[in-house]
Amino acid sequence: MENTLYFKDSSVRPDDTTIRFALGDSADAYDAFLSFALKEGMELNWNYYRDGKAWLGKLIVKKKNIAWLHVHEGYFKLVLFFTEKNMDAIRLSDIDEKHKREFVETEHSSKMIPMIFEIRQTKDVENFARAYCLKRKL
Repeated sequence: MENTLYFKDSSVRPDDTTIRFALGDSADAYDAFLSFALKEGMELNWNYYRDGKAWLGKLIVKKKNIAWLHVHEGYFKLVLFFTEKNMDAIRLSDIDEKHKREFVETEHSSKMIPMIFEIRQTKDVENFARAYCLKRKL
């Protein structure tokens, strides 16, 4: 699988300017996400991961890793992890049907099952926010 992440140079740490440049028209969605993250008390820590050969944002609440942020050209991804025991709660939640279906159909080889949100518009952040709020309750 090709590595399509934007920040691949280990010597160039992502910052607000370079992230906005990479996102282009999706920068408004990034602003909406940052507002949500601030309201929820999330910290965003950037680390370079040699195995993926790219910078990833680790989202932390009270010292607990709760999600990952991946920047691509023109959009970003937010990834939450759930377990199989969360399946019924997800099916009954107000998370959008597309993400519910993808989650249920995802093959997984570990305990943690990813729910991936491709963020291009503000409404995409709202979908992530619903899933995050569910995760917080579980």
